[in-house]
Amino acid sequence: MSSQIKLLLGFLTLLVCLSLQFWLVPFGIRADLAFAALIALAFIFDFLELTAFALAAIFIINWQPGISSDIVAFALIPLVVHVIQRGVHADAWIGVMVAVVFGLLALYLSISPAMIISSFSSFFLDVILCLAVGQIVLWGMESRD
Repeated sequence: MSSQIKLLLGFLTLLVCLSLQFWLVPFGIRADLAFAALIALAFIFDFLELTAFALAAIFIINWQPGISSDIVAFALIPLVVHVIQRGVHADAWIGVMVAVVFGLLALYLSISPAMIISSFSSFFLDVILCLAVGQIVLWGMESRD
């Protein structure tokens, strides 16, 4: 597959995850699906391409001019995952699962550590949904190579 088509599929995948994330909110489900997609994309794309994905995601999530620490963490954690996964030689599907769990933990700790304990069921649901989305994104993008 050409790199342009792969890049377009990456952006479309991210947009679908962002749309689904926003669509679930009225139902009381707050899942970081775009974050999971970014982590999965970290195992597929180069650093600069991943940076473009992260910037697009934070622009869509936070279109206002101010930037907050949680938005910075949202963008930086997948970039850190990309750097780490280049040095660790493991199967991508295992790496995505580990990165999603630790990435969500780091994201929650940077935003509001008490939320993990006070709303553990929401955190657990977020982890489960993000694990599923991360694996689907990885499988979908890898099967297109």
